[in-house]
Amino acid sequence: MTFNNIQQYKLGALLLTCLFAFGCSDKVSVTGMVTYSDNGEVVKNGEIVFTGEQEMGRAVITNGRYSAGLAKDGEGLRPGTYTISTEARTPPIPVDRLPPGIDLASLLAKIDIYYLKEPITLEVKGRTTHDFTVERGERPRERR
Repeated sequence: MTFNNIQQYKLGALLLTCLFAFGCSDKVSVTGMVTYSDNGEVVKNGEIVFTGEQEMGRAVITNGRYSAGLAKDGEGLRPGTYTISTEARTPPIPVDRLPPGIDLASLLAKIDIYYLKEPITLEVKGRTTHDFTVERGERPRERR
């Protein structure tokens, strides 16, 4: 092996090391803030679902902020078009399995009730920040 060949192998090894160190994933982070449309207060807790043609993703809302893809390497969303949906859920555990000392009323007081008035379409091309608002209360039922 000549000196040039050894240098080329070292350079190749260095490039591979950099790729693994900084991640090879094509997924990117999507972050933002979720507030109420009526007064601008942040949504305390909840979940967002990103539905794309190829895959789905999720993000947890905590104190108004959400982040898809920053928890650990390889998480996030691939570039593409996604529909965002979010709606507060009922208590996360069945009512008959509540821990002692926790009653349903106090649990419900900690759960934000909200919905999106219209679905949101989000184009993810790279690291993306998208803030949006939700409506307070339960989704009105459609009249038939």
